Amino acid sequence: MSGEHPEAMNAANGEAAGRVEAKVDSRLENQGERFGSGRGVTATTVGMFVPVFAIWLIASIFALMPIGLLLGAIAGNATAGAYVCWLGWTFGAVLVFLRPVEERVSHMIFGVRKPTSAEVDTLKPLWDGICDSAKIDSRRYLLRIEDQPSLNAHAAAGHLVTVTRGAMQLPHDMLQGILAHELGHHRDLHPVASLLTWWFLLPIGLLDWCLRIIVRATAFVLQFFEGWLIFFLAIVVLSLLAARFFFFIPVKLAEFFGLIMGRAGEYRADRHAVDMGYGPGLLAALQYFLDQGFDDGAPTGIAGLYNTHPPLHKRIAAIDKRIAQAAGAA
Repeated sequence: MSGEHPEAMNAANGEAAGRVEAKVDSRLENQGERFGSGRGVTATTVGMFVPVFAIWLIASIFALMPIGLLLGAIAGNATAGAYVCWLGWTFGAVLVFLRPVEERVSHMIFGVRKPTSAEVDTLKPLWDGICDSAKIDSRRYLLRIEDQPSLNAHAAAGHLVTVTRGAMQLPHDMLQGILAHELGHHRDLHPVASLLTWWFLLPIGLLDWCLRIIVRATAFVLQFFEGWLIFFLAIVVLSLLAARFFFFIPVKLAEFFGLIMGRAGEYRADRHAVDMGYGPGLLAALQYFLDQGFDDGAPTGIAGLYNTHPPLHKRIAAIDKRIAQAAGAA
């Protein structure tokens, strides 16, 4: 025991966590430059699909195959059942990217709706201008409204761009900067990676639920038995708990890496907005969010490593730097 004062130890731990967070964040700012700036594969895109593949592999081996073997055994052919279940689930992910399915899922999960005629009059000219700048057909995307007073927007699935009711009240230059940022996400396929992650996590969530039910049921049954059977059932419970713990270690590691690459994706989408000429509007919007106390990346230290977004002040600094570089190049 060192005898060091608890407050001093906490401060030291906080400083160490802050150094880790700063090191990770500084690396994120430089991601995405290696493979060009067009739509498709960038360093950030590759990084975001790594946890998708890991989660798909874990789900295939530990969740889908056992379910398929069980169903196949009931039908008379366990191997065929396993392959049908695995192939159906894997390629079923394609269905989630069909526009009617996208709309339905987004309505169920986020409660989004189609914009009113007045909202269309506001959004469509801004969105068309952004897509023209990027030389992309604006009709390939679906603009939707989320009835929330918060200031937010997000890109989802393969075609969805959602804006909150609160963000619709922003000045047009700010709103256009935000929309350009969301188009940047779509150009680098970030929402595709996010949706696939959600899809492949579903059977893992089902397996976790089944394990918890079995553990609780077994623990309940323990109350009504005596002797060696109690020992046997206790071993079963402990084994299931251990299996659940070790099963979810790689899942959580994949999700953690996905968070890191997601923050890199935010910097990358900011760069797209700046390079399309919407940097000042995005900069003004982020500064306004910061002034209003909205900051998804506000937690620091170890908690900061689990942020879905980088701190706003770091994004603002990166955008300032990018705008200055563009001005210098011109």
